[in-house]
Amino acid sequence: GSAKYIGQAPAPAARLIMVDIDFISGKSADPDSTSSYDAIAIRFKEDQDAEQKVIVIDGGFTDTGNDIVNFVADTYGADKIDLMISTHPDTDHLNGLLTVIQQVEVGELLIHQPRTYRNDLSDFGNLDNLDSLLAYAAEQGTVISDPYTGLTRFDERLVVLSPTEEYYKHLLHEQLDPAGKMAYSLRKALSETSVAVKDLGRALHILPKETLGNDGVTSPRNNSSVVTLLNLAGRRLLFTGDAGIDALGQAADQYELLHGAFSDAPLHFFQAPHHGSRRNLGSALLDRIFGEHGAHHSDNHTVFIHAAKASKKHPSSKVTNALLRRGTRQEKLGTTEGKSIWFSINSEPRDGYSSINPYPILPEDEA
Repeated sequence: GSAKYIGQAPAPAARLIMVDIDFISGKSADPDSTSSYDAIAIRFKEDQDAEQKVIVIDGGFTDTGNDIVNFVADTYGADKIDLMISTHPDTDHLNGLLTVIQQVEVGELLIHQPRTYRNDLSDFGNLDNLDSLLAYAAEQGTVISDPYTGLTRFDERLVVLSPTEEYYKHLLHEQLDPAGKMAYSLRKALSETSVAVKDLGRALHILPKETLGNDGVTSPRNNSSVVTLLNLAGRRLLFTGDAGIDALGQAADQYELLHGAFSDAPLHFFQAPHHGSRRNLGSALLDRIFGEHGAHHSDNHTVFIHAAKASKKHPSSKVTNALLRRGTRQEKLGTTEGKSIWFSINSEPRDGYSSINPYPILPEDEA
């Protein structure tokens, strides 16, 4: 099939009719490209008479936006996006959103606005596209909101777990001020090691010894990513952008305030951050979220990862193996790698989709 699919039956007592989560991989994407991006479309419907709600989280590169526009119209049958979320302003996340909003009505845009806090943004990358997105949204009449911890939408079915406003301001300072930039560069240099190279030609039969540590360093810009939790039909669905260990730890704190320990309220869906990079997840954080190896909280959760087919480092085998150790089943670990992937609860079948191939256990070699 042209795309891959994971489905779940609905919760028996739920009023919810349908949920679709689509990680969109552009039809015209270069199969030899090593550049990964994030572009996620979501729709849900609560009962037979309710209108479906459509959410877009990140838009990939500029051209990816056209794929989102076509997908929302052709697959969801929608001419409006109710909520669009920019997790952070990197080109592989933000630029496609400008393409989308130029073609589709968007009810609300959740986006951080650094000009609120600083006048001098001369070193802020991708600022022109961020400004253009904000200007076009304002011109269109789209509501623009700051996505900080505790913000909710859709009768609290969607909640922002991270960042807080104070944490965002701290990260913005760290991105732009000389001392902050130097501190990040030093932390990154101290953590630099070799990288586990994905080698799909060397599948293993058993999981090797874990090599994922707890020392991954993520840029302040990536840590500012909006971390979003959806709670639909009693299922908890977590979207992470490019957030790293520190930001995800704060998001986990908020999750536990809302739902209790992950062991008592396990996740049902998890987006592995930053294309499955080993810098964004640590073994201790994964133990907290999914449970330790041999004592995991669930074996019925799904993990999706955006990653280019030709990328040798995304997703890291350190990360995919770590997820498999903690209860993620091989047939519920989906990576785009040139194809769109789809998770659904009680949705109609689609032509052109086939079941996701079980993700292989891979050596955690270094290069």
